[in-house]
Amino acid sequence: MSSQAIEDCRDYLRTGRCKYGPSCKYRHPPNVQNGGGIKTPLNPAEPPFPIRPTEPSCQYYLKHGTCKFGQACKFNHPPQS
Repeated sequence: MSSQAIEDCRDYLRTGRCKYGPSCKYRHPPNVQNGGGIKTPLNPAEPPFPIRPTEPSCQYYLKHGTCKFGQACKFNHPPQS
């Protein structure tokens, strides 16, 4: 078994589906129901987009102030001033 983390399946995160199904080499997180998108956080204090300071910034979020992947996005969403 590799010590390297398995990357999430982008199609599965975006749509909730993957044509490769169980044989996909990427991870299908259990909390994805109908794909990505903005889901209201259970905790109202939680930001709608993930803050991941060690990852590159989400360019779409920086330009538009939103991100269709919501909490499933792998990029950083720095707080806007």
